[in-house]
Amino acid sequence: MRHLKYALSVWLSGFLAGIMISIGGAVFLKVSVDGSTVGRVFGAVLFSVGLYTILAFGLHLYTGKIGYLFVPGAKLGFKLSELLVTLLGNFCGTFLFGTVLKEYFTSTTNVTALVNAKVEIPFWRIFLLAVGCGILMFVAVYGYKTVEHTGMKLVLVVLGVAGFILAGFEHSIADMFYVAAAGIWTKDTILRLLMIVLGNTVGGAGMGGLVMLARGLLPKKEEA
Repeated sequence: MRHLKYALSVWLSGFLAGIMISIGGAVFLKVSVDGSTVGRVFGAVLFSVGLYTILAFGLHLYTGKIGYLFVPGAKLGFKLSELLVTLLGNFCGTFLFGTVLKEYFTSTTNVTALVNAKVEIPFWRIFLLAVGCGILMFVAVYGYKTVEHTGMKLVLVVLGVAGFILAGFEHSIADMFYVAAAGIWTKDTILRLLMIVLGNTVGGAGMGGLVMLARGLLPKKEEA
């Protein structure tokens, strides 16, 4: 019963995180609908409201948690199960938000064209784009959790989020929202979502593991 209660709490936290990422994606779609550079940059910056809220409230976001997969702490099996529940919660949140407002987004934004364009990206390329996003997501989350200055926390989150969007990198949870908002659930979109999840996992967990390894190899301050 205790494990079930914890799993439900993680799922609910992940569900709420999925909603917040969807809100960030909705803001990006509305602001960047004209396709202008200014609109895209402004939308990318405002997208960060989703991640900042998630971090401030301590919610479960897969692309934020995966970077800590190899950090010493809980057993690997426990971490993996928690990540799977988190991912399920994220998906449910984005699916509900995008599906309920599907007609609104398809009629007022370019979400359909956005999703169709992603389907044209080769699997190997979309995987690499997802790896890049995973790296920047770890940078944003780790920066938020390690720096003490509140203003710098916000700056790191904004730079990390805006950076992956403007670079064209792929964020699995945001893409779940876009697909749901467009209502384009096909074999191609589902397979690409899975590939993006894999890429985010490699990028986030890999960057997190390497950072922890590097920090462990650095001499202590008193030895420097």
